[in-house]
Amino acid sequence: MVGLEAYQEFEDNIKAKPLSEDAKALEKVIKKKSGKYTEGDFSSLTGIPMLESRYAIKELLSKYNGRIRATENGDLIYDFGEQLKRRGDKSFAERWTEIKSLLWKVFKAVYKVVIAVVLIVYFIVFVLILVALIVAMLSGGGKSDNRDSRGSGSGLFQIVGRMFSSIFRFRTHHRDTYRPRDTWGYPYKHYEPRRTNLPRKQYKGRKGENPKLERLEKKSFIASIYDFVFGPPRIELHPLTNQMEVASYLKQTKGLISTSEVQALAGWTRAEAEEFMTDCLTYFDGNAEINENATFYGEFYDLTRTTKEQKDYPIQFFWDEYEPEWELTGNKKSTNGWIIFMNLFNLCFSLFMIGGFYSGTELIMSTPSPLLVSILLGWFPLIYSIIFFVVPILRYPGIKRRQREQHIQNIRKRLMRVIFSKHKEKISLTELTNTANDWRKTEEVLDKATVDKVVSDFIIDMGGDGTASDEGEVVYNFYQLNRELDDMEQLRKDSLFDDELGEIESY
Repeated sequence: MVGLEAYQEFEDNIKAKPLSEDAKALEKVIKKKSGKYTEGDFSSLTGIPMLESRYAIKELLSKYNGRIRATENGDLIYDFGEQLKRRGDKSFAERWTEIKSLLWKVFKAVYKVVIAVVLIVYFIVFVLILVALIVAMLSGGGKSDNRDSRGSGSGLFQIVGRMFSSIFRFRTHHRDTYRPRDTWGYPYKHYEPRRTNLPRKQYKGRKGENPKLERLEKKSFIASIYDFVFGPPRIELHPLTNQMEVASYLKQTKGLISTSEVQALAGWTRAEAEEFMTDCLTYFDGNAEINENATFYGEFYDLTRTTKEQKDYPIQFFWDEYEPEWELTGNKKSTNGWIIFMNLFNLCFSLFMIGGFYSGTELIMSTPSPLLVSILLGWFPLIYSIIFFVVPILRYPGIKRRQREQHIQNIRKRLMRVIFSKHKEKISLTELTNTANDWRKTEEVLDKATVDKVVSDFIIDMGGDGTASDEGEVVYNFYQLNRELDDMEQLRKDSLFDDELGEIESY
């Protein structure tokens, strides 16, 4: 996590560094009236020469959040929002989200400490109590043989002992990954689940079978209990993944990148890509440029001058990796059935104990009071069992919503891959649909209605539109995207930049 530490150190240094007098003058202008400004606006409002004004703007962008945008006539617009917001500062909503996330983590940690113990141990205890009650009723309430009690107790301790070795392994998955497929056939990265230690028959899968089926068959039952409540973990990305990808991309593209290319790397909306581009200009000491076609791009020549001894971070475009599946439990249906049965049994038997139906037997010989029995074997497992069901029930609506979003996002990835790869100003609905289906492997077959609906949601954001041809065929026009891609290709061809460092002088 060295990159993250360096990033945080950079943020801290920016906060501590005082603004120059020119930057302070620009700051006063924006604080007095928020809005969008050109370099000429800043220069005329402060009296600072244009060159110094440009440096002051860059300094201000390193201190506050902002976006650089381009007009159709080739002017750069600097937008700091409705009010100046320092980089790294968090709104109340963001802080509240972090607090809720922390509370959720604490709850998970505490609940996991007791979750499997209570579910399994109470299940065993309640089964033994039930057996003892049946024996007591059949024998007329007589005392059980002490030798038999000692023997059965010894066996119970062995069972519980073996379970406890697995119960307190709170991680349900390993850091190693494999590639299962979701409900619609989209492959994605998933952590390897913890496997059971119990002997099982060798799994014989079918050719082309979803790798997930074998993992579910061999998944640890204890791990399945945790995942039943909280769900399996999803792949975690490094917080600076996008920055490192851009840095690697720039080294391969002569230090030039456009907003559309940022969208291709991260899949962001236009506004998000513009804001990220502005961040990169600040952190990587780049320059904001605009060509005669009003294409806004970043120039990062200094970043590309490296010794080339270090391995670059791998570049992965937005469409190269599908969204990980959102799962409610990540378990087999039969496993979930057993877990539900065990918890229902505990819930019902805790009500049985609260009702005092065990009274009149000699089952519990050393209980100080019925109240203690009611708490330990009644109210506590009852509350636990209710929470055990409530948490996944509350998670369910959010999981279903995220699954729908995940599905649409994966379709969007497939379509954007075609749009960027074809690199054509116009593409028909039929061609787009057929090409996406021709390039599929295990993914679902898309129909025209679905493609049209998904494209309609993002085409305007990408600077395009959809029209009907003379034949009545829907045709998409991605004029802004293709203009930017063509311009960037030409800019790189015309670039005379040399990233060779030359020989190191010796003294």
